[in-house]
Amino acid sequence: SVSHPELVTGGQLIEANMVRSLDRWFDIRSVGLAERDLSSLKTDPEACIGLAHSLHLLDRKPTLTTRWQSLRRLKQRYQNWVASGWKPDLVFVCCFAPVYSAFVRWLRKRKERPALVLFLTDAPTLGEPIPASRRFRYRLKPMAWFEGQMLDQFDACVGVSVETERYFQRLNRPWYWYPGGLDPRRAIQEHPSLDADEIVFGYLGSLSDYGGLPDLLRVFESLDLPNQLHIAGGGRNQALVEERCRQNPRLHYAGKLTPDDALAFGQRCDVLLNPRTAAYGNRNSFPMKVFDYALSGRCILSGLLSGVERVLGPDAFYFDHNEFDRSLATALRRIAGISRAELQDRGAASQHRLLEQFKWSDLAPGLAEFLRHQTKRRS
Repeated sequence: SVSHPELVTGGQLIEANMVRSLDRWFDIRSVGLAERDLSSLKTDPEACIGLAHSLHLLDRKPTLTTRWQSLRRLKQRYQNWVASGWKPDLVFVCCFAPVYSAFVRWLRKRKERPALVLFLTDAPTLGEPIPASRRFRYRLKPMAWFEGQMLDQFDACVGVSVETERYFQRLNRPWYWYPGGLDPRRAIQEHPSLDADEIVFGYLGSLSDYGGLPDLLRVFESLDLPNQLHIAGGGRNQALVEERCRQNPRLHYAGKLTPDDALAFGQRCDVLLNPRTAAYGNRNSFPMKVFDYALSGRCILSGLLSGVERVLGPDAFYFDHNEFDRSLATALRRIAGISRAELQDRGAASQHRLLEQFKWSDLAPGLAEFLRHQTKRRS
């Protein structure tokens, strides 16, 4: 649940949209965790995404005392719910926050407990080598566990990336693929042709390293192509991106945009790019930006991480992230020579596919059935 979406960096609100879609099947009480006290902020019901939190917790410095206080409040609230007759059948955990991880470990030890299901959207260290020095430092932190140390605490997993299934196969635990979805009411159905002479490429999202923009810029600037690359987003590397755009007339930076402005930005491009690399734990997450790309109705070029091809289908273009520079350069050259009419047809076809198969409302029944099954396994 997100009661203050303006505080969410990155704007990827998959958890809130998922919970909202499940509300018709379950009696849900939501707990939130933030670095600042939200009690002093005014909540706009119309801006709230998902469900209002039943409990707000803090995770900020000093972490030792704050986390223990938040964990104590969470345990007390859970016990009060049970004592009052509201006994959860399932606890759905949406991140590896230390307070949540400690709570899951506490629940796991109880004789009577609900099913524990992980919603795995991001796990930077899972499957990655961890230096011994970092492992040692983690032991000194309050309630700190690496993602791989938490997996066996859960009875099942809902994962956004197809590449996370293998971890739960090893544990012989149920796993369900749920990459995210979209709201068809936001789709731009008209796809006007651009006036630009050359095909225009676009990138929308985080400017940080994990989004792949620095790698995209390196490859794009190395190519002797007349095409332009338009960029929108915020975050780390913003100053670097602005400087690169000032130096290179083929690069244009549109700033950080609202969700609606982001769709309008997509309309000013012919092809939208998802250049994520396999680094930074990206194998364990899913590039939610491709849903926004599809809402704009434009053609998409993406790497093959996380099962993205299962979502976008055959009308998108793909490159091999294992040979990032060579494969991306080849794809950009090829697309630059394709007619604008074909790119428009491909974009419209991809949009139609996602509107038919990945609406939040249509994804909810399958997920609800999976979660129900986990409660039956515990009974």
